[in-house]
Order: sequence, then C-alpha cells, then structure tokens
Amino acid sequence: MLPYRLQGVTLMHIQVFILCAERLNFTRAAAELHITPGMVSKKIAALESALELPLFIREKNRVTLTPEGQKLLSAWGPMAKAFLREAEELRSKDTEDTTIRVGLGDVTNLDRYFIPLSSAFSAEEECSFRFVLKPGFDLFDELASGSCDVVFAPKFMERGFSQYPDLDWLFAVPSPLYAGLAESNPLRAKSALRVEDLRDMEVFMLSVDEGSWCRWYNEMIQELFARCGLQLRVRECDASEFRTAYLSLDESSVLITDKYYNAFQSKALEFKELLYTQSGLLMFWKKSPRPALRRFIEFARTFYLELR
Repeated sequence: MLPYRLQGVTLMHIQVFILCAERLNFTRAAAELHITPGMVSKKIAALESALELPLFIREKNRVTLTPEGQKLLSAWGPMAKAFLREAEELRSKDTEDTTIRVGLGDVTNLDRYFIPLSSAFSAEEECSFRFVLKPGFDLFDELASGSCDVVFAPKFMERGFSQYPDLDWLFAVPSPLYAGLAESNPLRAKSALRVEDLRDMEVFMLSVDEGSWCRWYNEMIQELFARCGLQLRVRECDASEFRTAYLSLDESSVLITDKYYNAFQSKALEFKELLYTQSGLLMFWKKSPRPALRRFIEFARTFYLELR
C-alpha cells in the first residue's frame, strides 16, 4: 500500500521536479511550465517533504541536485516522459473530453453567476463540470499548469494577467464596488454612495504581506480615491480579518469590497453601492482551448450578455 505521506504526490510534482532537475533553474522551469516560480518552489518543497529527502541544494544564485535527486531523476525521467507521451497519443485518439474543470477562488454568489450558466450549457450539450477550490492567486497557477480549464476571479485580479501571456479572459459579470458600513455610520441613511462621500472615512486595506492579489486590490482602491482627488486614510488588516463578520468598523471607517468577494458575506455590516465604480467577475482560460471548452466560452459570452 502507498505510504500516507506519498498519497499527495501527483504527476504535476514529478513533472516540475524533472524539469527543474534538467534545467537546474527554478525560474526557467516555471516559464516553460507557464506557472510562477513561487508555485515551482511550493511543488518541490512538497515533494521533498513527502519523500523525506533533500532533492536540491539551494545556493544564492543557483541550484544543484543532491545525490538523492540525481538518482530520482535517472529513475523518474524516462518513465514520466514515456507516460506523458503515451497519454497524449491516447487522448488524441479518444473521443473528445467534455469535462470542464472550473477554478473558483474567493468569490461568492455561485447561484447567480455560475449555476445558471452551467445548467443552461448542460441543457444544450453533454458536459460535466469539476471544481477546483483555491485561494485567488493560486488559481492562475492551476490554470496555467492545466489543472483548471476556466477560472473565475474578481476584476481587480486582472492586474496579474500580464504575468501569464498565454491566458485570455472575458469580463463576465460587471457590478459596482460597494462600501460596508457599521450600524453607527451616518452614511447608512443614504440609498447609494459616491466615492466623495467617503472623504472623511478611514478605509480598511489588506496587508500587502498577504500576497500579490492584496497589492492589486489596494492599488485599485488607491487609484479610485486618487481619481476623485481624495486623500486615502488607511487602516491595515489581514485577509482573515477582512473576510470576517467581526471586522471592527466604527462610524468613521469603511470597507470597500467587491460584490463577489467573501467580505460581502458579513452580516454585521450594511453594504451600499458606490456609484460610478466598476468591478465584477472575470472569466480566464488558456489561449487555443480545446473544442468543448471553446464552445463553453462562446456560450458564456452570450449568456452573460443576456444576464446583464
């Protein structure tokens, strides 16, 4: 029986290891696999932990294989390449794969934006869906590596799009930004808000230590205030606090969020539409999709236009 610690090792871990071992450069391997260097490092670290073996010696400007890594490359290299080659030949001869793997991150309201789409498409075509649930930024790596076919993510994540030149996207479901207000906030009396109404408010912002997507979110909010000629007053919080119902807002603070982001689940706050702002949901996929996926994307274009 396979030891428990090895049950999480996937073909992706092996493929990443082989390419890193052949190139002796994590950054170059990441570029060839169309994933980030950070994802490569995570996969190698996970593999070393599962095997309980050091595979690489990491030095300042280079990496080299350990003796254990060299033995593993000799054993795995030919076998893995043969497996991938045979699998690709069999797949090309087999019937078309109609399973679509959908990546979902820190977004909500599945019943509004995805379930109607998938139900309508399945009614026209024989198709099944599998879901990959990951933190927002990790979904890009899953998509680039081929673990997902389509990813849905908040609009502010398009700022990371340039890191993945082989991805394409669709602005699926537009919506404005919203301001979350505490019960004591006098702005609750208004039916909708303008950014200028937040002039004297302190805005909760994500700590940039949480990752790239937090930086993109912060940049979006900062640019929003700058366009209105306002000075942004910031109160930092981490991602777990940002998402929780116990975020401690008072009468002089506000949380700006996206309709499809988890912070919108907070029942302790009242959310007001911010007029003349644009946010929403994006749908990403790799360029040159296979036929079934191409049909799904074109169906989604029309479906979401009608949904609006």
